[in-house]
Amino acid sequence: MNIKNLALGFMGFIVRASILAIAILVIFKTGQKAYDFGFRIFTEEAMSPPPGREVAVTIVQGDSTMDVGKMLEEKGLIRDYKLFWVQKKCSVYDDDIKPGFYTLNTSMTAEDMFAIIAGKKDTEGDSDEDEDELDEGMMPADPSTEGESALDKASGEWEGTEESEGEIHDPFDEGGTDDGDGEADPDAADGGGN
Repeated sequence: MNIKNLALGFMGFIVRASILAIAILVIFKTGQKAYDFGFRIFTEEAMSPPPGREVAVTIVQGDSTMDVGKMLEEKGLIRDYKLFWVQKKCSVYDDDIKPGFYTLNTSMTAEDMFAIIAGKKDTEGDSDEDEDELDEGMMPADPSTEGESALDKASGEWEGTEESEGEIHDPFDEGGTDDGDGEADPDAADGGGN
């Protein structure tokens, strides 16, 4: 009887350990797939390196993002239409699908395709805006302000502005307000002097 209870206890332990191991494996695999999918949302590369292959695509009125994604996957422009749908929801072009005829390329990323089917970029990859786009964070040069520092541009103090040498002007100084002559207005600090 003692051996029978011991055997049943051991079998119960094996069953519980097996269920726990399967649950851990399922959680691990699900987490791994979720991480891979989430990572691909922002890092998915184009289907092929440049120059790629051009593919004609027609989007009709009423096509949803899912419909467009399925069509692009069938034509070999993207790997996964579900990923395309999530990428579109996360992009700035979320609700922009313009019906029309487009020529897309297998060397385009999903973001490039979104810009084109939203009408923000033409099919050659040029923006509708200026031809010579600037790198991120760069501002166009203004010839009238050349030679001035960014601090000068930000504060509005241009070369030639007359202020006392060594005097620091604090616009947030509670001692008064600046009425334009470089001097604090003592009447403004006490409510106008009345």
